[in-house]
Amino acid sequence: MPTQNVILSIIIAAHNSDEYLQDTLQSLLAALGADIGRCEIILVNDASSDGTASILRAFAQSTPQAHYYAVEFTNLGKVRSFALAHSQGEYVTMFDSDDLLKSGSLGEILTFLAQKKPSLLLTKLQEVRDLGTADKTWKGLKTKTLLADEAITRFLIHKDFQAHLIGQFIHRDLLLSSPMPDFTCYEDFYIFPEILTKATTIVFSSESHYLYIKRADSLSNSPSEKKIHNLFVCTEKMDALFGKKFHDLVLCHWLDIQLKRKKWITDREQLNTLQEKVQETRRIRFFINPSVRFSYKKKAAVSLYRDKIGQGLYLASFLLAILSVVFTLISTSIQRELFYFSGYAALLGLFAERKNLKWPKKDLSYAIMLIGVVKIIWTLILYRHEHTYALGFIQLNSGKKLIFGGALIFYITQFSHYLASFNYRKYLLSGFALAFVLATGYGLYQIHHGMDRIALSTNRATIAAYIYSALSILLIYLLLIFKKTVNHHITLMAVITISFLVIIMMGTRAAILAHLLMISLMMLFHFRKIYLKPLLIVMVLLGFGVGMSYGKYIKPKIEQTDSEIALYQNGNDQSSLGSRFSLWYVGLNIFSQHPFGNTVEGRHMQAAEIIVHDPGNRTAMEYIDTHLHNELLEAASLQGIVGLLTVVLFYVYIISQSLVRKNTPMLLIGCCIIVYGLSDVLLVSSESILFFMVCIALFTKMPPVKASAAPNPVGSRLIRHAN
Repeated sequence: MPTQNVILSIIIAAHNSDEYLQDTLQSLLAALGADIGRCEIILVNDASSDGTASILRAFAQSTPQAHYYAVEFTNLGKVRSFALAHSQGEYVTMFDSDDLLKSGSLGEILTFLAQKKPSLLLTKLQEVRDLGTADKTWKGLKTKTLLADEAITRFLIHKDFQAHLIGQFIHRDLLLSSPMPDFTCYEDFYIFPEILTKATTIVFSSESHYLYIKRADSLSNSPSEKKIHNLFVCTEKMDALFGKKFHDLVLCHWLDIQLKRKKWITDREQLNTLQEKVQETRRIRFFINPSVRFSYKKKAAVSLYRDKIGQGLYLASFLLAILSVVFTLISTSIQRELFYFSGYAALLGLFAERKNLKWPKKDLSYAIMLIGVVKIIWTLILYRHEHTYALGFIQLNSGKKLIFGGALIFYITQFSHYLASFNYRKYLLSGFALAFVLATGYGLYQIHHGMDRIALSTNRATIAAYIYSALSILLIYLLLIFKKTVNHHITLMAVITISFLVIIMMGTRAAILAHLLMISLMMLFHFRKIYLKPLLIVMVLLGFGVGMSYGKYIKPKIEQTDSEIALYQNGNDQSSLGSRFSLWYVGLNIFSQHPFGNTVEGRHMQAAEIIVHDPGNRTAMEYIDTHLHNELLEAASLQGIVGLLTVVLFYVYIISQSLVRKNTPMLLIGCCIIVYGLSDVLLVSSESILFFMVCIALFTKMPPVKASAAPNPVGSRLIRHAN
């Protein structure tokens, strides 16, 4: 058959379509009838594992105009590009392998194409959900020539046709000038707007020859992150291509993505772009544009209303969470109330945003809630006969807080796109700076009024020191990422020095040892190198502070530590360190003997049996009913190996995710929880649970900050003048 006689190339791409393919091919033959000689049929089998290949091969053998190809792309965009490259027709149309054509329709269309020579013949697709009731009668072409602007407008309002290549007849040169992307879905949407702008003659037929059968398992009915990413890219390209003249109509497409597809968008830049586009639908111009359908104006108004509610609830939850941090070390009752108010706002936000909820397969909030669930189930099972849950109440209470905190974290992180609507870093800096100033002032007040150790509102110097240390480190990070000025650098040095001196006055040895090390770790992870000048300045300031406090605070602690270790080695555990050593020894023995868990009362009895044989650890009995001063041992000795694994899972997840995402504050929060959890129970203590849950919520989705220069209070002024 000579190449010049081929008016139309019909491309059929098939993947595992044997259920419908036979009917599709028969309908094609019926649609062509005697005019089949003016066509070629390109059949492409794309990596099918059913009977598709044999059906296509048999059809090609019995139909001289058919050409069969087999590929392994599993990508519709690639398949169609491949088929186009192997086609010879003056015009090209696509035919899905599970759709049908009306009998006798293509003969008239072929004649029209041969005589009128349009750049583009568009036809209205007949969507079919019930094939039994569908109109299958061909009534002939009903054509109208469209100007380019009219065609674009009809396309954008979905009045007559959409961005489908199926059922449309496109001059081959137009398709070749608009390369198809390697998309598995929306590959036609990517090039269709460009085809409209390039076409010189556009004809539209209101009579449909094509039965577009809508099936539940079709690609467009099963959204995914990848597919919606493609949809976003296509819409962005279309917006740029059509320009200002059609911008309001394109905004309708952005609004559809916002209302129907947003939950599958994970890229922060795309979310920000989408928010900007939706904001444009709230301008007067959009509402008074006569081309914009009333239904979209209504959607824009409803979206505005919902967004205001969603944004308001998110902002309320975020600010209340920050305020709970401010009061953590000043008033535990106010901290608790603000935490719960923040959580209630989060729950209302989750309800308001329920249609936009995404459930990621893995999330840090899941690991936290899992610890809480295990604690609650443990209490409900082992204390089911106790009306007030006896000594298990502490674990039950901490489990509830962990689940509530996990829900807060989930909400704050899942809807983090709202962060773009306000200066959240400024709020964080202001909140943490105020918390630091208030806590430091309160601590100095306690020392001034004769307290031996600063305990702040917790009345427990150890927990206070761990929270204060984490608070200070996060404030130092926030100061680092703000604009580098002399005042910021001076403040940064002051916070490092003052925080260390206050921790010394708290007398908590773990915090004294770890605080500066974790600040150094934070600096290294953030800058990825060591800067000697700021390091030396900090060391000099700290040296001065240590020298001033050595005699009163540091030297006694060193002597106390040496003395307590010596006493314990001689069988006397009646000291702070000695009691911890005893608790750890007893807890490890209990876990090894009862790896599947215990009640608190059962742990007490088992500890008593251990002490009988090893009286050198008898002080453990004074604290055994409270906790074991170690997060892992506390979970292991009560909830058994399951409880231990949930805590370890949380530790591993928070550190690994912070490293993968290069999230410096998240890494430091994780390190504080792990390091300080070696000598206390931060996931049991009420104040520490609330504080660290809020910190995780506030910093988990903070985007990585590109490190510039390290703090340099001397050089920064010179650089500013030089610029």
